[in-house]
Amino acid sequence: MGAARRTFLSRRSILLALFIAGLPSLLPAQEFEKPVHDLAQKILALSGARGPMILEVRNNSSLSPGEVARVRRVLETEIHKGGVKLVPAPPTDAEVRVTLAENLQGYLWVAEIQRGGEQRLAMVSVARGGPGAQSTLGATLVLRKQLVLQQSERILDFAPLPLAPDGMPGLLVLEPEGVAFYRFEQSRWQLQEAVPVPRANPWPRDLRGRLSLDEETFAVDLPGIVCDGDARRSFTMDCLKQNDEEWPFTAGGEERGSAPFTPERNYFTGSVTIYGRNEVNLPVFFSGAMLKFPDTTHWILTGLDGEARLYEDSTEPAATFSGWGSDIAAIGSGCDTTWQVLVTRPGDWTQRDAIEGVEIIDRQALTISQPVEFDGPVTALWPAPDGKSASAVVRNRKTGQYEAYTLSISCSQ
Repeated sequence: MGAARRTFLSRRSILLALFIAGLPSLLPAQEFEKPVHDLAQKILALSGARGPMILEVRNNSSLSPGEVARVRRVLETEIHKGGVKLVPAPPTDAEVRVTLAENLQGYLWVAEIQRGGEQRLAMVSVARGGPGAQSTLGATLVLRKQLVLQQSERILDFAPLPLAPDGMPGLLVLEPEGVAFYRFEQSRWQLQEAVPVPRANPWPRDLRGRLSLDEETFAVDLPGIVCDGDARRSFTMDCLKQNDEEWPFTAGGEERGSAPFTPERNYFTGSVTIYGRNEVNLPVFFSGAMLKFPDTTHWILTGLDGEARLYEDSTEPAATFSGWGSDIAAIGSGCDTTWQVLVTRPGDWTQRDAIEGVEIIDRQALTISQPVEFDGPVTALWPAPDGKSASAVVRNRKTGQYEAYTLSISCSQ
């Protein structure tokens, strides 16, 4: 892409537009979504794009980060409905930069549209609400938790099984001693079978484990041991001892990378394999979230220094996020074209914990949900096999039991 295509309209044109915008107030603030729809239609019409498009949203107004995230989410959805795919990087058919500004009359949203050597401008104005007016743009997605199982035995990970021929659901639970198979009968989970995991040495104190499911076959990753199992006809499992096995990382239900786990240290080495072929060296990390895009995958890794780092096709971090806990997981809820990252609260295993949803927009982490609270620390957090939800394990400080939760995001406002 040439330099001429990379140059957007000058800021002078935007300031001039703001200066002359003695536009009448069009809508009350609680009806912001219609201006977003109108702006999307103008972008589609003026760009004429049929191929991929880059969308950038900048906030130069008093809108809150949550409101800005909502503007972008609705804008992405409307553009997607118009048959245009949004991508994070070139090559593209068009580039669009939306500036959320305001004047004395209200908000003014300006879209700078660049396609080929042409540059065009689209604007919509939105009235500022009076006293007591509330914008629906500040509405957040709803993060929900559902208790699946609680027991005194430690839970490392779990995965629901597809319905059996008799219509009864099943559940696999990874425990320190092996994998247990449950069936839901008489309004509760009933243990059916359990297969042990062979081991020669004691487990590390802070034991971690991963249970991956592919239809009705499963895989287990534990420190120094990998297992493959079958839950279709007979509940069996074969295990192999390994010193530095690679644990899988998934995005959207697909394996998109792996990294060696260090049992003695309880973290990943940072020698990350992407797409099974490209190995890159990154700092050691405790957990990772993968954001899958059509032509690339972005990684967020939580370092041992308490910082989370975003990597975009480079070994140098594109952004750093503070104030997160060690465990994170990315899910594609289907609410829009953006990934949601579930983030734990910083703290230790003697404290209550919470998980909230964030979205990474323009390399900024914006909170998009209220946190869900737990009566103890989150001891494990992994994306579920369906890629649309996550599995969390909590040690309840009041009861001493381990609790398995499914976390999902509701699109309803």
